[in-house]
Amino acid sequence: MTIIRLLGTLALFMTICPALSFSRKVPDETHVITPNCANEAVLPCTAKSYSHEYTSIIWYKVIQNKDSGIILKHKGSESAVAYRDYAHVASLREDYSLVLKNLSLKDSGEYKCMMRARLGVINNDSHVLLNVSECVSTSQTPVLTPEFTAQFTTDWLNSSVNSVPAAAAAAAVQVVDVSALWAFIAFITISLTKLLLCALCLWGVVLFKKHRRKSTWS
Repeated sequence: MTIIRLLGTLALFMTICPALSFSRKVPDETHVITPNCANEAVLPCTAKSYSHEYTSIIWYKVIQNKDSGIILKHKGSESAVAYRDYAHVASLREDYSLVLKNLSLKDSGEYKCMMRARLGVINNDSHVLLNVSECVSTSQTPVLTPEFTAQFTTDWLNSSVNSVPAAAAAAAVQVVDVSALWAFIAFITISLTKLLLCALCLWGVVLFKKHRRKSTWS
């Protein structure tokens, strides 16, 4: 009976031993990474250090408590496979760290590295919190130094002085044009008035002569 119990204990130990030796529980902690906007971020997979007997590794982005796949790599495979639903470009390093490039505020959030193990072995995962800094415009605002202010004032005065003669010349041309127009109108008016007076005079003379002829005949 003692031998049978020893054999049973040994068999149970051999069954449990692989799970204990190949995988350990990852500490419940979250790495926080704060990269700059438009830069590159490397997210470490802490779960790999606690998982020796695994079949694949998957990186997820946790969105509203749901895992959204980013990239997958099977053990022994040379290349990783990206999920179609993930819009950005992602890659894996040899230590299974996730590499994200050209970051924006939309990339901020929680990421999970899942180490899937074979049957009978514990699956492990680790978490990374990515906080991308706000994207700031690179356009520079000119500094108002005394030299810049003096140069700006000089340029403004020169442009103002140069514009005065041009404005005066334009006004003179406009005055000349207006004067010539009114002179032409006055000339036409006087000429028409003279013609009208001449016509009235001739008409009066004709009427007067007709009246005299009638008086003489009568």
